[in-house]
Amino acid sequence: MQTIDTNGVARRRELSEFLKARRAAISPQMAGLPSGGRRLVSGLRREEVAALAGVGVSWYSWLEQGRPIHPSPELLARIAGVLQLDAADEAYLFSLVGQHPPLRAAETVFSLTPGLAELLEISPCPIYLHDSLGEVLACNHLAERLYDFGRSHPTGAEQGMEDAEFHNNTLWQTFTRPERRDLYVDFDQTARRVVAMFRLHNARATDTDRFDRLLAALCKRSPEFKRLWEARENEVLSTFDMRLRHVDFGDIVVNSVRLRLDTTGSAIAVFQVPANAATRAAFAPAR
Repeated sequence: MQTIDTNGVARRRELSEFLKARRAAISPQMAGLPSGGRRLVSGLRREEVAALAGVGVSWYSWLEQGRPIHPSPELLARIAGVLQLDAADEAYLFSLVGQHPPLRAAETVFSLTPGLAELLEISPCPIYLHDSLGEVLACNHLAERLYDFGRSHPTGAEQGMEDAEFHNNTLWQTFTRPERRDLYVDFDQTARRVVAMFRLHNARATDTDRFDRLLAALCKRSPEFKRLWEARENEVLSTFDMRLRHVDFGDIVVNSVRLRLDTTGSAIAVFQVPANAATRAAFAPAR
């Protein structure tokens, strides 16, 4: 019978071994320190890590020993910097102490890899990729046909400042474009789930300027979004059936699947998988 580690002993033990291994992998030269004479340990000493991170030696020793202390995100980030952790290792360090890693600037940069491009090309179902705020990063032909991403926004004199900034944002389109609203047979249910997932997914990004601008614009333009946002419901990225009514595809049902593309969650792939034979047949001629 498996024992549940309710006190986090196993996690703190792994934190201890992880910090020791990463400390041993950083030479003094890599950390910008003189090599000095003969060293009894490989890599940095505990006191060197503490000095470079600007923390006390005793405090860092307790952390590395796996004692039940509660470091702040700022201190963890400084230690991650001294140990030269990449994004994956930094995320692992934060998870071992039960925290979310800070957002990195690199996480906002998206690159469509050849493999993803091929997946979009050959998929028999609509797929689109968006960032954490709902900005569409890429889509295949079926998704463009289904959602009309590129053309469903006003132009010229009809285009306001918010439309210009967020016209490619799927959340913005959902709450401001009548044709997008008409697409969802159960709009109220779909909108509630989309806003709940948006809230939870952006819990770490609520202090960014782009998030603030999008949230303010949505609340201003859509009383419905404002009501759902203020309900403060949260939902993990989930899979659910959606009934859609489309001018070309007709009445269809899709199983809407959402997947993070990487450990940071900076991009999300949305697959609209046919939920019945009629929907599969409707998508087939458009491929």
